Amino acid sequence: MEDSELLNIRRGKISDLKAAGVDLYPNDIKPQNTTAELSAQFGNSDGEALAQLTQSFSIAGRLMAVRNFGKAAFVKNSRL
Repeated sequence: MEDSELLNIRRGKISDLKAAGVDLYPNDIKPQNTTAELSAQFGNSDGEALAQLTQSFSIAGRLMAVRNFGKAAFVKNSRL
């Protein structure tokens, strides 16, 4: 099966799902915080202060890249 043939099959399935009223990308996640709020609240805090936080936070967004360097990781999302 060729790539174009496979893509046509997938597009047909997408059309069928849309016609049936299926939301292809449902968004039922309700974040409690925004990155702007957290940045404003904790942006000037040092690592030790952040490590002692016991709060939980709920954010949502599209993860664009993760660069992992052992103990440190850098994450870029689409909403910054």
